[in-house]
Amino acid sequence: MDNIFEQMPLVGYFHFSSKDKTQIYYVLQFLHNESDKTRGTERGTIINAFVDEEIYKKIFGSEIGTVYKVEIKPNLNTGKINYKPVV
Repeated sequence: MDNIFEQMPLVGYFHFSSKDKTQIYYVLQFLHNESDKTRGTERGTIINAFVDEEIYKKIFGSEIGTVYKVEIKPNLNTGKINYKPVV
């Protein structure tokens, strides 16, 4: 399955460390909008994208609402969807 790219606004960012303080996790939050044309409704979902420190530092400090191109990569083996901002 091919990767999909969508424009998503940034709604937040944060970092946290593991319980044993050995790892730091960086998270970027994006708003994913979906339109249901049959029902005429819009639905928004906040996506948590776990990223490495380099990508986090490039986006950290950006204004909330800044639109970024986000790669959506489904993993059919695990059933998960991976999100990665393209900067």
